[in-house]
Amino acid sequence: MMLSNSLVDPISMIKSFLKPTRKLIILLVYLLSVLLLSACQTTSSKDFNPVPLLHDSLFPSYQKVIIESETEVFDIGKNAAAFVDKHLSRVEGSDQRIKALADSIFLHSALNLLYKNDANTIASETFENKAANCLSLIIMTYGMADHANIGVKFQQVDIPELWVRREGDSLLNRHVNLKLYQKNEQNLFLFNSRTYQLDFDRRAQSLNLPGNKISKTRVLALFYNNKGADALIKEHYTQAYAYFRSALLKDHFLVEAWANLGVLYRRAGRIDYAESSYLKALQIKSNDITTLENLAYIYTITLRTEEAERLNAIVLNHRKENPFYHSMLGDVQYENENWLEAIKHYKKSIRLDKKQNEFYFSLAKSYFQLGDINNSEKYLKLAKKYSYDDGQQLFYQSKLDAFTKLRPE
Repeated sequence: MMLSNSLVDPISMIKSFLKPTRKLIILLVYLLSVLLLSACQTTSSKDFNPVPLLHDSLFPSYQKVIIESETEVFDIGKNAAAFVDKHLSRVEGSDQRIKALADSIFLHSALNLLYKNDANTIASETFENKAANCLSLIIMTYGMADHANIGVKFQQVDIPELWVRREGDSLLNRHVNLKLYQKNEQNLFLFNSRTYQLDFDRRAQSLNLPGNKISKTRVLALFYNNKGADALIKEHYTQAYAYFRSALLKDHFLVEAWANLGVLYRRAGRIDYAESSYLKALQIKSNDITTLENLAYIYTITLRTEEAERLNAIVLNHRKENPFYHSMLGDVQYENENWLEAIKHYKKSIRLDKKQNEFYFSLAKSYFQLGDINNSEKYLKLAKKYSYDDGQQLFYQSKLDAFTKLRPE
């Protein structure tokens, strides 16, 4: 986690104070908010041929986009391999090797990794750049474990919905973690073998939610989906299409990619293609709230008012008690400099969940913008109180220390 320095003047203090905390959270993106509900409804694989809904003619130069291969995405490169060998060379015993690998990745002194939510990089680049979002970090860790001959399983965890804002879009964070285990030798059954779960999100870890095993192919598709979402945000539509297309050819059942492809089609002016993409997503997961919301928008602009109102009512009913949804609404108002409206949403978030430090920090920032130093300091202290770890506490304390620069002696 990045910690800001003590500041000298109010202008510098403002710039530092408004900088958000950096936390390792998986970014598996929808372009609109999403709420995951009950088990999905799935049709048989033979009914899912994505090709008819992939309209290549709309993006004729998509083949010029270079898509990373599976080998390129997961290969850690020579330097990362040497890092693993160095930290595990003198460690004996499978359990000890697994723990040593986890420690070497987690320890700040070993890798000095920086969280960057748009750093969707292949494993070797993640290691060299020392900046990653959680999915890229998971992919790098997989490659390191595989190099060390340690067993690895991917898990997708249905964490409570959590949004972030990037360049005017609301993005949903999904969560993936890893389980490391001792590989069985041939014809040998292991009793009392231990499994280690690696989770780079302290919040998800504290919730102790179960994970569902997912394949390496799905992780690759999620990586392509992230790359496509980044391109979509930047309005690089051909690149976005190429990545969403690759994601869906790898995993026909990836709801995220169908939803994002629909957003892309809509932005490209093809409402009919967008609707078909959303309907395909609903074939896979009939209660996916993002898809229902996007489809409601299509119904609204095509004057199917009754259908739109029905879907919007479903969406609102499931989001009204979601604290992270209200926090996201606050973020929208904050970006638009509507500080008082932002405060209302953040307070609603806190009424629904009193233990999320980010909600208090957002309130502190909003009051600071209004020049209300007392309330800003009050909520910053509460943000520190509900911090997940020492790094966050140090971050918030650095902000509190900066207030002394603003107070008369």
